[in-house]
Formats: sequence, C-alpha cells, structure tokens
Amino acid sequence: PDHPPIEHVALFDEAQRAWDLAQTASFMRRKKGRPDFAQSEPEFLISCLDRHPDWAVVVCLVGSGQEINTGEAGISAWLAAVRQSFPNW
Repeated sequence: PDHPPIEHVALFDEAQRAWDLAQTASFMRRKKGRPDFAQSEPEFLISCLDRHPDWAVVVCLVGSGQEINTGEAGISAWLAAVRQSFPNW
C-alpha cells in the first residue's frame, strides 16, 4: 500500500548489515512474490517513512567488529539511498 506506516520512527540495529539491492530483490521475489522489486533495504525503509507528509526519522545503529557479508551493503547504502532517491531527507 502507498499509505504511510503508523510509526514515524524506525530503529535499524546493525545498520551496516542492511541488504543491498540484489539481496533485497532476491528476498522479495522468493518470500513475497514480488519479482520486479528494485530497492535496497535502506532505500525501501526510507521510502516507507517518506510517505509521511510531515516528518519521519530512521535511527541507524552501527555495531563494531563485524565484517560485511555477501548481500550486505554497508553504511554507504544508507547514504546512497538518501543522496540518490531522497535528497529532501
């Protein structure tokens, strides 16, 4: 749905481990039946909160001492999502 979520705040623990576009699209295809999904996990989360006409916040918690695994995008994906798709954030 295109309606904003009830929440205005999202807390994302281990934000450096958010999925990149390929991993998110694979999950959405396999588990949610959405073969044409084209957003990384950070971009998708921000897009949901961006539906609010007034305000929303994403709090990204970052852990230390962990390697990025296959399909995980790192902090740069959050910055890229804002820069490329949500410059008003």
